[in-house]
Amino acid sequence: MTLARTLVANFVYFDPQHEARQADWTGAAGTWNDPALWGGETPGEGDAVTMAPASAATVTLTTLTAHLRKLEVGNKATLVIQGWSSCVEADEIVVRNGGTIKIADAFDDTSSQNRVWLKGTTLTVEEGGSIRADGAGYAKNCGPCWSYAKSLGNIHSQAVAGHGGEGANWPGSTNAKSVTYGDPVEPTTPGSGGCLHAGGGAIRLDFSGAVTIDGTVS
Repeated sequence: MTLARTLVANFVYFDPQHEARQADWTGAAGTWNDPALWGGETPGEGDAVTMAPASAATVTLTTLTAHLRKLEVGNKATLVIQGWSSCVEADEIVVRNGGTIKIADAFDDTSSQNRVWLKGTTLTVEEGGSIRADGAGYAKNCGPCWSYAKSLGNIHSQAVAGHGGEGANWPGSTNAKSVTYGDPVEPTTPGSGGCLHAGGGAIRLDFSGAVTIDGTVS
């Protein structure tokens, strides 16, 4: 049997005449590809990007970035990554104290999935910095574990989510535990939601050099 699949592709235009520069975020909230957030020009190939606003603000990335020389996120800045194929690529990525890179909201069974995807040579998460995907997997009542539990016909077996390991039953229930899915050693898929809360989101870190975590990755 052949299953239908939907393929999503993101395309980024690279200006061959772009001269690498220092690109500082203005601190205004918005989307990454809005030139107004970067002094009139979206970060391009080889740029060093600094996100360190005077007050808390958020930029949302919905596509691929150009290959940056460096990305620094700190001082109350939040970079939200939306979409499964959206990716930040840089030779060096540094998340400083007060900086956050996080996944967009949880999603249901019919919506596009989200994850944090960072790619490059080195990654440093300093103390006080964070990369987060908490509660940003499948929404509550959604995901493979929920679908399996629902098929059992007993709401108590739907109470707790799961992923690479079996989710527990509702206290006192004797029904089968939730189904497992994904790779328990190298997981790539988001966690299923339970009846009360969303599952955990996916974080993908592709780096060829040193990865130093003194902050939080969750």
